[in-house]
Order: sequence, then C-alpha cells, then structure tokens
Amino acid sequence: APFVIATAAYGITGVTTGATGLPINRVSTATFNEAMNPLTITTPPSFTVVTDIGAIPVPGTVTYSVAGKTATFTPTGGVFADNTKFISTITVAATDLAGNAIAAQYVWDWTTGATLDSTPPTVTTTNPLNVATGVCANKTVNATFSEDIDQATLTNLTFTVSGKTGLITYDPLTFIASFNPDTDFAPGLYTATIKGGASGVKDLAGNPLAVDKVWTFTTDASVCAGPPDLASATTFAIAATLGMTTNGAPLSPIINGDVVLHATSTCDAVAVDAFGGIGPCDGTPPTISGLVYSLNYLPAVAVAAKTDLRQTYIDISPAALPGATAIAGPTTLGDIIGAALVEGDNYFTPGVYQSITTILITGDLTLDAQGDANAVFVFQSSGSIGTAVGTRILLTGGAKASNVWWQAGSAATLQTSTIWNGNILAYDNLTVNALSTSCGRLFAGASTDGALSLLDNVVISVPGNNPADPLCQ
Repeated sequence: APFVIATAAYGITGVTTGATGLPINRVSTATFNEAMNPLTITTPPSFTVVTDIGAIPVPGTVTYSVAGKTATFTPTGGVFADNTKFISTITVAATDLAGNAIAAQYVWDWTTGATLDSTPPTVTTTNPLNVATGVCANKTVNATFSEDIDQATLTNLTFTVSGKTGLITYDPLTFIASFNPDTDFAPGLYTATIKGGASGVKDLAGNPLAVDKVWTFTTDASVCAGPPDLASATTFAIAATLGMTTNGAPLSPIINGDVVLHATSTCDAVAVDAFGGIGPCDGTPPTISGLVYSLNYLPAVAVAAKTDLRQTYIDISPAALPGATAIAGPTTLGDIIGAALVEGDNYFTPGVYQSITTILITGDLTLDAQGDANAVFVFQSSGSIGTAVGTRILLTGGAKASNVWWQAGSAATLQTSTIWNGNILAYDNLTVNALSTSCGRLFAGASTDGALSLLDNVVISVPGNNPADPLCQ
C-alpha cells in the first residue's frame, strides 16, 4: 500500500501535523512514497480540507505532480481564512498505479496566521557548481531551493539546459529539482537556467523566483559511477543463504520489504512456511510487510533474487570499480556527536572508497550528497564492516540511503542502537543487534554461505517503504 511521506509546512520536511502561524496564501500538499494514479487524486473524495470547528468543507481544486509524487490542494481564491485551524485528509480513494489504496486515511491539521507570504524563493546551491569543469558525461543537473516549491511551475520550460532535453524530477523532502538528460552530455560548455519572474518557478504561496538562476559547467568524457542494478532483488529488505535467527527475541524484528531465505529456508532452525510467511521461528516471529521466498515458496523467485544480489556484490567490488579513494588507516571512522567534520574520517562526499583491511564506525558518520539527488556512495572493505554501540550514519545535502552501498569482504555487525543508512552486502554472516534500525537492504551470504541474525526490536526497511520513518528514502 502507498503512504504519505510528507506534508508541506514551510521549511519543515517530513510528515508534519500541528503546524501553526502558516501564511494564508499557502497551499496544502501531501507527498507519497510512490507514484500515484492521477485520476484518483481529486477533491472530493481523495483530498479534502475542512475547518476544525464545524468541519466546514473548504472549496478548492487538487492537482497532482508526477515529478514529485505530490498532491496539492489550492483553495478557491488562493487564500485560506486567517487564524483558523484546518484539517486535511487523504482518503482511501487515492491509489497507486497498481490500484492499491493507502492502508488507512491520512489526516493532519495546521493553523493559519494572519499574514501573507511575500518572500520569493531562491536557489541556494547547484550541482554542478557554477563554472565547474570536468563534469562527467552522464551527470544529472541539480538545483536546491530555499523552500518547497509549487511543482506545477517546475517544467521543461522553467528548468532548461542548453542543447539538451531531459526529465525533470523534484524531491519535496530536500527541495532539490533535477534535470536528468535523455542522453549523455558531449564534452563542452553548457548553460543551465531556472526561470524566474511571473512565468517562472514559484513557491507554495505563488511567489516567483525573483530573477533567472543561470549557471554554466563544462563536461568531459568521464562517467559518473551510478548505482548498481538490483534487478529482481529491488523489493527485498533482507536475504540470507544460511537461514535467519532471532534468538527468541521477545520484541519482534520488523521487516519492511520482502525476504529471501535460500538455500537454507529456516528461521531459528524452523522451516519457513509454504505460503510466503515466516512461520513461528523461536518464539515471536518477525513482522514482515512482504513475502518470504524460499525453497518452500516460489523457489524460482528466491534463486533469481539471490543471483541478482550476488551480482550486485560483484558490481560494487574493487575489481568492478577500480580506482577507489583509499580510506586512510586506521579504518576507524566517525566521531562523537557534534564533532567537527573531517573529510575521510567522519565526513564523506559522493564517490567510491576502499579499505584494504576493515571498516569500523564508532560514532557519527556524515554522508553529504552536496545537492546531488542522485549521488552514489560505495564503501568497499576487504574485511569486516562493523559499528560501535550508538553509531549513526547521517545523510545530508540530498543523500539517500538507497544510493549508499557497503561491501563487506567478510562479516558485518551492527551493534546495539545503531542508526544505519545504506545497503549492506556481506561476504558471509551479518548480525544486527537490539534496538538498531537500517534504512537499507541487508544481505548475508553475498559470496559464500552466510546467516542473518536479528535481535530485539530491530527494524530493517527497503528505502521508501517504512511508514514509521518516511524520511527513509
């Protein structure tokens, strides 16, 4: 089922409710975790706004942005009543492209102030930067705005790159607009423009960018590293070739995604069922939002997913991605909360990095996409990958867990209360200790037999599939 991952509240990202003092000329928006059927995004019945007192319906229209997967409610006349509390609702009439309705209606409230928003948006950064050189041929061109924008005003007419056609996308969680060229750039000079003025890009209150944002960059024949292709394994949150153990965890692990257990099709040595479920395990079984593929249930699907995951392990290996930046020894990364950022220690920008020994993360580690919505990070370890208790992988600058990859040359272990972002492919065994979360797929047995161990209150999610954490993308 699809779900809402964000509602607009002027500078606040993520799901919000209870916002107050909002400008009366704002609109109400809801962003979904996946593409929705535009024909089901209407008012009524799928998107309604009413007053808190009396539940008086607010007249207005609803539009849907394919680029940002966002529905927008605009009140008739362009303004809401001042100093009033409103309730917005997305109902189960809204469905995704496969016809799946949201699991339950989504409701949030917000209150207006007495003022209009008259501040124009700005472009705070671009990627590539202005006058950048050596830009790779398959580069996506990005611009980060100072606030959420009206996606209806972001088109191929308002975001252009000289001599190129492309697909425009927008991420309302990071305010990043991207121009994805239909074909690679030839070496040369290009000009990117985001149009301002009355016919240009506007914010959610209708304020246009004051002037055109124009920048140039020069490309060469180099190629940016792209994300590996998971192929049939895209929907899988966890996989193991030697089965899974929970050690009788009294607080059931939560798995947001599908599962592969092949060829050992057991959980705590108990065979998984033949219907796509996990079975009893040892005590309380994990809560799984998807299906469990094994020798007992659609084994062909399990074999294909395992094959594709093992191919992904090869695709992010040093042999497939040579020339990685060496991680200086000792390979203990991260630092205490609030420590100064030091590149190559507790701070990394997009790229491929390699440790010829192990990688142990003992504190906060920040990954900065620098305004590139498609930035890819790959970390290769010739040995194990592990964390200390309370480790956090932090994402900034538009970085997404779905584009972060960790290759362990042996085992991987996440210690208690780790907050992890990225996909881990471990050569053999993989352990996730109590109270840890992973926004990213975990695969044990990427090259040989490997078991997956999950302890109390662990949450593992395919990015974009955790309703409890909509920022997991």
